[in-house]
Amino acid sequence: MIPEARSRIWRRPHDMHDSIRLTDTNSESESTERPVALITGGTDGIGRAVASQVAQAGIRVLLVGRNRDRGFEAARQLSSEQLGSGNPLVEHQYLSADLPLLSETAALANTVSRPTGRLDALVCCAGNFSLRPEWTSEGLERSLVLNYLSRFLLAQRFLPALGRAPSGRLVLVSNAGKYGDSLDINDLQYRHGRPGFRVSARTQFANDLLRSSWPIDIKTPPSRSHACFRES
Repeated sequence: MIPEARSRIWRRPHDMHDSIRLTDTNSESESTERPVALITGGTDGIGRAVASQVAQAGIRVLLVGRNRDRGFEAARQLSSEQLGSGNPLVEHQYLSADLPLLSETAALANTVSRPTGRLDALVCCAGNFSLRPEWTSEGLERSLVLNYLSRFLLAQRFLPALGRAPSGRLVLVSNAGKYGDSLDINDLQYRHGRPGFRVSARTQFANDLLRSSWPIDIKTPPSRSHACFRES
């Protein structure tokens, strides 16, 4: 049974199509020729800082976050920062998604695939570090979904696009350091585990495994994968 009191559920199906687009007068074809980066957790923290640097390089940024107000504001700030950089104004877009729900992660992938078939970088910054397990309405442990399963789903969905890119990139930002093998294959959803560091440690190890499997999955030489670690 899923402990409802500890489940954190956000349901905003209409938000998946909410976005802010900041465009210039260039043609649509020119916009699609620009490099495109999808950044999860791009509305604050490390993800927001990454988005700022990427946008200043003239790359089109797709920001992903669950807080609409913060997302819209982040997109506006990217436009303001870009104006000050002297680069031509590029279209940026905010997409709302609650990544601990795989249904919303899949819907996000569909939304991104529709406006453009191009993706040059998938930067996964969204993540958490929790000492207590929580279960979503889909019956999955929240930290495992956010730190691993949602990233696996997005990586698999965008493999073809990243493979077609001149220099495709998958960047996985780990949360709170590196850990050894702490995965229990017989209890991936942590139904029988105790609170503590292992709740998140196992998900970070899974994140490392995803990085290690990337060169096997992708067959286009220009594509690269990177694992980044944040100090706890």
